[in-house]
Amino acid sequence: MSTPSPAERSSSRTITIVVSVVAGIVLLIVLVCGGLGYVLIKNLAPFVTQMVNDMQVAQGVGQAFAGDISNGKLENAYARTSASYQHGTSIKQFQDLVAKHPALTNGSPSIINFQLVNNTVVMQVTFNGPKGSTQCTVHMIKENDEWKVDRFTIP
Repeated sequence: MSTPSPAERSSSRTITIVVSVVAGIVLLIVLVCGGLGYVLIKNLAPFVTQMVNDMQVAQGVGQAFAGDISNGKLENAYARTSASYQHGTSIKQFQDLVAKHPALTNGSPSIINFQLVNNTVVMQVTFNGPKGSTQCTVHMIKENDEWKVDRFTIP
């Protein structure tokens, strides 16, 4: 067995240095990416949690609004509307609107579509009852930290 020549030892040392530098760079990249991922998740978690909570609360408000209409509790439904809606639509106009669509009362409302669009929750609700079936759209906004119906349309 022979001893490696100085050229072979130098070549072997060069390879070790190159591999060590590459491994160090890869390790550094993994640590930086992991750190960035942690910071991103840590900062996004409260936002995502708030968004999910808002969606659940808004859906509950929308269901309560539709339920109030279906059960003939129009004052309660109207109380769930925004100041802007109430400014443009009186309680009497709201009652008249519901009266024009008898399928809205004495039935069971079902949410068939629910989405968040530009800080507005948009719900499609179908009312099925003994007087027929009708579909409406409910737009809700956050007003003073509460979800309120801002638009209620019936085709």
